[in-house]
Amino acid sequence: MNDQTIHYVGFIRRRAGMSHADFSTHWGTVHRDLVMGFADPGPILQYIQDVSFESLPAGFANSFDGAPELWIRSEQALAELFAAERFQYAYAVDSPLFITMPAISFFVKDTVVVDGPARGAKLLRLIPAPSPAQAECLIEAWTQSPRPLGMAGQSPSRIVRSTIVSAEAEGTDPAAYFGIESSWWPDADAAAAAWLGRDTDLTAGEQVLLAQERTVLRMADASVS
Repeated sequence: MNDQTIHYVGFIRRRAGMSHADFSTHWGTVHRDLVMGFADPGPILQYIQDVSFESLPAGFANSFDGAPELWIRSEQALAELFAAERFQYAYAVDSPLFITMPAISFFVKDTVVVDGPARGAKLLRLIPAPSPAQAECLIEAWTQSPRPLGMAGQSPSRIVRSTIVSAEAEGTDPAAYFGIESSWWPDADAAAAAWLGRDTDLTAGEQVLLAQERTVLRMADASVS
């Protein structure tokens, strides 16, 4: 990624009454094909679908059913993408066929905290804005801790912290959120066990997604000028 690349992250819930299988299939085929019309050498450099496990470990509950992630070439490319009629169709017409609208979505800036392999189960944590009393402690942990926040002693293979730059979706209040922490674990059971053993005071109010990464387009597969 270069300094101009923009990272978009959304958090989505499947349409009411839709099965997880139908949601996953529509997202991974029909919607995927619409979005991939803008893939390299177009605006989109990388596209990952974080899809919730259909069967979750005991005691664990997801806040969302998925998280689309797009890496876009530049601000100019982003403007061109959002202005494109086909992209507007994908968002306004196709998305409501499998997603409960509106989604929660952001533009973020990433910091790799632990630079290990991105494989296994992925735990995404949407962290709310802290109270004034908690802010200093959270900021210190966010910038310095090599462990998942509020999960002392746990060592996932990879940790990425994404600071929210702005909200993308209408109705998403960026001031209500602090950031997104993504961590990778050997499997869903390991990720769930680590989360269920967390410090519940430090992690109060967080929304989570335990997912499998479905890689649609990887940056290494794209030619970047």
